[in-house]
Amino acid sequence: MSELGVTCVVNATTELPNAPLQGVRVVAVRVADDPSADLASHLAAAADTIHQELCGGGRVLVHCVAGVSRSPALVLAYLVRHGGMTLREAFLHVRAARPSARPNSGFFSQLIEFEREERGCGSVVLHLTPGGWVPDVCLEEAAAMQDKSCLAALSDRRGLQRVYA
Repeated sequence: MSELGVTCVVNATTELPNAPLQGVRVVAVRVADDPSADLASHLAAAADTIHQELCGGGRVLVHCVAGVSRSPALVLAYLVRHGGMTLREAFLHVRAARPSARPNSGFFSQLIEFEREERGCGSVVLHLTPGGWVPDVCLEEAAAMQDKSCLAALSDRRGLQRVYA
């Protein structure tokens, strides 16, 4: 952590304890990786924590278990609230850096509402597909995931086990 200059860790898990790190502020966002979990009540505070740390010259590590749903969702909230981005722009930015970022449908729904509250309008819409609710920024990916031959190829290549819930 010290080599990377990390001054704050946001632990977005229920599974992992906060690691005692000397000289590093640790913030817990205890939310299960479940579409019905209440992430919305944490979005503003997590975004503000990240912003305050960065404004003070620090570096922030936001983590969950797999880095797929919870931690990307918190980073998206930060980018919407303090980064001057729409949710669509923020998602595309995060996906460019971390292609596996894939907040679950419940978290995306809460992020859509968060964006409406923050910016007065929404840039992402959820669509009902045969596989469940999917944000429009992921419709092509979701369609490919529903194609069993494509899913099998992806699973073999990347060990992909998770589809939108």
